[in-house]
Amino acid sequence: MLTSQDWQELKLELEKRRKRPWWEFTLLAMRMKIIDPESFREIKISEKEWEEIAESLNHLRVLDWEREFTLQAMEIKIIDEKRFEELKISEEDWEDMKKKLEELRGKPWRDFLQMAMAMKIIWPERFKEVLISEKEWEEIKKDLENYRNKAWLYFALCSMAIKIINPEKFKEIKITKKDLKEMERELENYRKKKFWIDFSTMAMALKILSSGFKF
Repeated sequence: MLTSQDWQELKLELEKRRKRPWWEFTLLAMRMKIIDPESFREIKISEKEWEEIAESLNHLRVLDWEREFTLQAMEIKIIDEKRFEELKISEEDWEDMKKKLEELRGKPWRDFLQMAMAMKIIWPERFKEVLISEKEWEEIKKDLENYRNKAWLYFALCSMAIKIINPEKFKEIKITKKDLKEMERELENYRKKKFWIDFSTMAMALKILSSGFKF
C-alpha cells in the first residue's frame, strides 16, 4: 500500500509543518507512526521541539479549546508515550473533555466519534465513564451508511473511530471487500493528485481497519 516514494513525500510534508503551528506537525507525525512504525524511527524531534510541542498543548488548555487539546494529546501519546506521560493530563482535563464530548453528541456524529476515540486512547481505563446508548449507536451507524459510496474518507475515519471505541459495535458495520477496494481506490487517487495529507489520513484508517495498530 505504501511505497518508499510515498514515505519520502510524507517526510517532506512533515518537515514543512515543523513549528507551523505544532498541531499540524503532531497530526501528520501521528498518522505516519501508525502507517509505518518501523520507518517512523528515523523521524527526529529535538528536546527543544518537544518543549515547544508541550507549550502548544498547554496553550490549547489555557484557551479552553478542549477538542483541539484532546486531539493533540492523543497525537503526542501515539508518537511517544514517554513524552505523553510528562504532560500529566489531569482529572480537571478529563472532566473538561467529557463536557466537550457531551456538546458534540450528534452534531455531527463524526466529530463526536473523533473526540471519543481520542479520549479512549488517552485514558482507556476511564473511558467506561463515556456512555453511548443503543439509540445513539443506531444513529451513528445510519450516519456511516450515508458516507458509504459517497464520502469514503469520512467513512474510513468514522469506521476507524468505532473500531477503537467499541470493537463489538465495529463488527456490526460489516465492512466488505468492496468497501476496502473503494477506499484503496480513493487512496490511489490522492497519491496521483499528490494530496499527501488526505493520503496520510486514508492510509492510517486503512491500516487500522485492515490489520490494526496497537495503541
